[in-house]
Amino acid sequence: MPSGEKAESQSGYLRLVELIRAMPEQYRRILELKFVEEQTSREIARRLGLSVAAVEKRVSRGRGLLMEKLKEEGYGDGG
Repeated sequence: MPSGEKAESQSGYLRLVELIRAMPEQYRRILELKFVEEQTSREIARRLGLSVAAVEKRVSRGRGLLMEKLKEEGYGDGG
């Protein structure tokens, strides 16, 4: 990967982490564990004392909120 693409990829990852950290707490922690720490829904449920179904529902809703924010910033418009 050329260094410019690598820097852009790193910048995009850091922006994604910033957006996750700015989310409401009920989604923020779960998305951090799921996408930043790469834990499974079962691991997250055990860690936070929730059911796997609750974790998956929050991941789904949080991902939707995150996608809306990314679209507002111009990601996901095909360009």
